Amino acid sequence: MDRTRIDRSRCVALALAGLALTVLAAGSILLHAQQVVPPPGLNHPHSEQLDAGALKPIGNKMQPIDPRLIHLDALVTDKQGKPVTNLTAQDFTVLDAGHPVTLTDFAADGAKADAISAVLIVFDTVNSSLVDTAYARDQVMEYLKSDGGKLHHPVALFMFNGDGAVPIGQETTDGNALAAALQVQGANLHPVRRSEGFYGDEEKLDRSLRTMAMLTRGSAQIPGRKLMFWVSPGWPFLVGTQVNPSGKALDIYFQWIVLMSNGLRQARVTLFDIDPVRNSGADLFHWNYYREYLKGVQKPNNANAANLALQVLAEQSGGRAISPTNKDLWQEIASNVASYDSDYSFIFNGPEAKHPDEYHALTVRVNNPELVVHTRNAYYAESK
Repeated sequence: MDRTRIDRSRCVALALAGLALTVLAAGSILLHAQQVVPPPGLNHPHSEQLDAGALKPIGNKMQPIDPRLIHLDALVTDKQGKPVTNLTAQDFTVLDAGHPVTLTDFAADGAKADAISAVLIVFDTVNSSLVDTAYARDQVMEYLKSDGGKLHHPVALFMFNGDGAVPIGQETTDGNALAAALQVQGANLHPVRRSEGFYGDEEKLDRSLRTMAMLTRGSAQIPGRKLMFWVSPGWPFLVGTQVNPSGKALDIYFQWIVLMSNGLRQARVTLFDIDPVRNSGADLFHWNYYREYLKGVQKPNNANAANLALQVLAEQSGGRAISPTNKDLWQEIASNVASYDSDYSFIFNGPEAKHPDEYHALTVRVNNPELVVHTRNAYYAESK
């Protein structure tokens, strides 16, 4: 049999088998560090249900999310990348599938109700090397101790170890306390090595997506905007392994795309992929390959595992994929937190969808062509 056909069959079989796995534990500021089990017969990721007993809200109970209510967060910068403040609702035009919308609410410049409520930093020990993981630990320590350890926003640390996201210390604005907890946990921050080759890559992708989905669902219970820094070179794209996948396999990837897109938006999580590799000799060509997959996926037969790349999810959330540079990692975190504190918030009622997971392109324009708007560029409408 042709080697391509063998690889293709194995790809599809393993994709279906992987999605039948128990949902991984995801420790967060809102989740106990315990296993969260989906209902039996799980086929698509959007049908996952968290065990209600695994959720531990802070303060008020979780409010139901109206799927018709579209809430967008945006950062506006000048050509030098400096945040622009003091804009009003009249300075913006919001288009849903090319049609202007009527805003039901607008907030500017980090108004209290829309200020950053939490900064989540995730150490990815599954997709990172030993050297890069150690560097990331030391750099996050620098961030926590900067400004005398006085953090401007609550920060929560997690270690993604392949079996979920394990909390490191407690969510707090005391950077010195978090740094001490990270120092204690530092010995556990080492890369996880499982199977190698394609099958290992598929496992990494599955576990990475499930863990991010659980962290996102937990953070949905916190009011306000959240910034999530996933410290990682990214998980596998699986490019070149998906020759003519079955319709079932394409639908599974599409459902993951919808889940991650709507989940991050509804939870008001802006995602950043911050690569711990900090040297001029990094493989930038390979790292930037994700740009081929930034365009929104409108239907299952256009889906690809690479559309779920960490870099793609970050850019589509209105955040950034921060490539390897000579700039210190802790400074990247600090500068982005400071920039996104000067954001804008838009709310409007989305139209009723004609079918489930209906793709809607989004455009947010500002009346000054010299300015750039950083925000989500699409969402998936849910039918009744």
